[in-house]
Amino acid sequence: MPLNFQMKVKILAAAVLLAASVEANAGLVEGDRYLAKGQYDLAYKELKPEADKGNAAAQFYLGTMYLEGQGVKQDVYVGVKLLEASANQGDSGAQLRLARIYFDGKVQKKNLEKSYVFARKAAIQGVGEASMFLGVLYYKGTGVPQDSSVALVLCRDASEKLATAVQRGEAVEAALTDSRKAVDVLEGRLTAEQKNEASKILAEWRSKHLLPGDASLSHPGKNGQ
Repeated sequence: MPLNFQMKVKILAAAVLLAASVEANAGLVEGDRYLAKGQYDLAYKELKPEADKGNAAAQFYLGTMYLEGQGVKQDVYVGVKLLEASANQGDSGAQLRLARIYFDGKVQKKNLEKSYVFARKAAIQGVGEASMFLGVLYYKGTGVPQDSSVALVLCRDASEKLATAVQRGEAVEAALTDSRKAVDVLEGRLTAEQKNEASKILAEWRSKHLLPGDASLSHPGKNGQ
């Protein structure tokens, strides 16, 4: 049966979208390959067009290059701007990087609220390092109310996620070891009652990504997003 005009248009549109997707992925793959080899000039040529189009992964790579001065003149303002554009599209790597940037205050003015928000978004996406980061914040009471039970919950969450990430080659063994040590230390310091409370908090975190005190904090937002 011959195709009608509308069907031909739909097929052509789908082919154009597919071709664009393949082309964009090719740019990212090449850019990533050049970055791994330290060929930053070539990486920039591949990644810049994709970042300009709003590709989150390309924005993350390019933002990191500007922060480090790799293949481009170092520009912290441009680097952070690109990372934030990437993070706001949901790139967990950019979110975690920004959490650290706003925490240490070396690259950008220290902002514990932004640090918390970005770390939490990355943790919700399953990034073990982000859960660990949050756990330390709660343990020390930095930017959030001090709560060792919540800290234990987040370190447990980190340990589980990092174990999976290490198996996949997406995280280093040292990060997993640190998370397990943190869990052991916290469990040794908490009472049986606090540990029971931690178990309840963990269930709530896993199901709804909610933590105690969310209602009183301005930064988590709805369901921790």
